[in-house]
Amino acid sequence: MNQFERIQYLAERVMQQEASQAELEELSGILDMENDNTVQFLEQLVEAKMPVDRIPLSGEEIRQMSAAILQIDKPGDTLVVKMPRRSILRRWWVAASVIILLGIATYLWINDKATSPVSVVKDQTPIQPGRSGAILTLADGSELLLDSVGNGVIATEKGSQALIQDGRLAYKPSGEKNTEIVYNTMSTPRGRQFRLSLPDGTQVWLNSASSIRYPTTFAGTDRKVEITGEVYFEVAQKASQPFFVKAGDRAEVQVLGTQFNVNAYDNETALSTTLLEGAVKVNGAMIKPGQQAKVLNDGPVGAVQVAYTDINKVMAWKNGRFNFEGANIEEIMRQIERWYDVEVKYEGKKPRVEFEGQMTMDVSLNGLIVLMEKAGIHLHLNGRTLTVLP
Repeated sequence: MNQFERIQYLAERVMQQEASQAELEELSGILDMENDNTVQFLEQLVEAKMPVDRIPLSGEEIRQMSAAILQIDKPGDTLVVKMPRRSILRRWWVAASVIILLGIATYLWINDKATSPVSVVKDQTPIQPGRSGAILTLADGSELLLDSVGNGVIATEKGSQALIQDGRLAYKPSGEKNTEIVYNTMSTPRGRQFRLSLPDGTQVWLNSASSIRYPTTFAGTDRKVEITGEVYFEVAQKASQPFFVKAGDRAEVQVLGTQFNVNAYDNETALSTTLLEGAVKVNGAMIKPGQQAKVLNDGPVGAVQVAYTDINKVMAWKNGRFNFEGANIEEIMRQIERWYDVEVKYEGKKPRVEFEGQMTMDVSLNGLIVLMEKAGIHLHLNGRTLTVLP
């Protein structure tokens, strides 16, 4: 077996999820060599459509998750967790596509086979990732759990019907005449996300631990909703009825037919509104597509800071991914708390880290702990308490 036959054999073993740790390390060593012939051969393997269908991820997901391959570097007393930098850029892409997150992301199957230690209390029930679900609070205060409701009408209130359509909540007129405006509230507990179609056709996505309050019929000269947590909007254009989003007392977003994300979690450092398309005003300040308006929690009331931002990072949650680019340990742990419904505690000095990379959100918490351990971040899970160790 020559070198290229060996590479093909190893790549196929990894893609079939049958590679041993020794084989993983061997292929990793080959990919670390600056060899254009090897790169070219791997590119040909990718183009030949190797059996990626045996992996529970799409090719795009594999490329996105490839950023989770981390390496530890300690300049001074600051721990920087980052992806390896390749002098041949295309080799990095091929390596990511072919070996499917060699190193850290092998947790996708290492965790299933229990071949890697996880710092958890004995007999700990595995904590699964979040899923689709929400609570709908009707005008009379009654609550409906939407986690597993099938398609169809679930409530009728004063001129409108609430129904489930293809996994999202929607509204339609009931045929009954009514002049009274009533409000519903959709809320997502920790570990849940859900989608909503407002009565005007505006599409809404709620992240974990979020809520939106809205009328079941938009009447009058404008459309107003109130939110907490993180919510993404694709607003239906209606020039005669401007759309407003209110986030507590900190910010009001005036919408002019657009796509945007509002992160208004109370425990974040700022309320952030990020514009993908169209135009919005945040507390009167206009922002452009690709820009983010921040209202700092400890800043002057209503003051807005505007700057361009990384749209992919902001929208990762809606696309089923964690994006840890430039995040510190506290930022990451806040995301973990919301998605896995756990309480995070710190023992001793907090690790001083900055992460780079992405990963899908469909891995169990134990799998995430494996990833963190490989990155040098030590965690201990006891019940639903996750402790960050020094």
